[in-house]
Amino acid sequence: MHSRFTQAFLNSGNQFGFSVLVLLTWVATCDGQLDAEERDNLRGIAQSLSPELDLPDVINATSAASLADLQLACEVARHMKSEKRALFLQLAIGIAIADGVLRPTENQVLRFLSDLIGLSARDLRAAYREITQQELPIPRDLSDPTNRSRSQRQRSHGSQRQNAGPTTPRDTKRIQSLAVLGLEEGASPSEVKLAYRRLAKIHHPDRYESLGVEAVRAATLTFQRIQAAYEYLSA
Repeated sequence: MHSRFTQAFLNSGNQFGFSVLVLLTWVATCDGQLDAEERDNLRGIAQSLSPELDLPDVINATSAASLADLQLACEVARHMKSEKRALFLQLAIGIAIADGVLRPTENQVLRFLSDLIGLSARDLRAAYREITQQELPIPRDLSDPTNRSRSQRQRSHGSQRQNAGPTTPRDTKRIQSLAVLGLEEGASPSEVKLAYRRLAKIHHPDRYESLGVEAVRAATLTFQRIQAAYEYLSA
């Protein structure tokens, strides 16, 4: 008897697209948080696959998926050419750090995903470095202040400011926008522009057309967040 996940996979009518959706849902939900933008984007991907495909069912199936289930989805993705798998990994990284923070669970899921789709740890580190201009933290050291990424330090700065006194909504928005671009407080306008141009080029939805409409929809969310952060900081 098939598991709920396997049954949904077999009934999807688009097993590649369904696998992409499941793996992106896995990355988006692994930290236990799914904001409204992420939910809307995943819903759009689901609807592009099939009007009858219900996002809550996909989320539930993904959360209940066994290792064998996830391996099944990854096996489909593994059949892509190496350059497309590398592109898919960049897409997954963009989703994981869309809020400017790489959490321990997201770090571990990215490492696991990379291995399951046939890419090496070196491939993952190179992709992460290209996107963030930082080294991928070692999971066990993520809590070490000396080994946190720039975006994680940015969030820490925000906490320190809160301890020093109340912050305004504008303060919070600025901290969040800087984190999305991988910048620290005090970044110059030219640094903001350079970070935006680099990230916009990497995450532009057109780069992901070869992976299908599902990947384009997913890339769009990250791209829009980058644009919104840049526009806010440039206002």
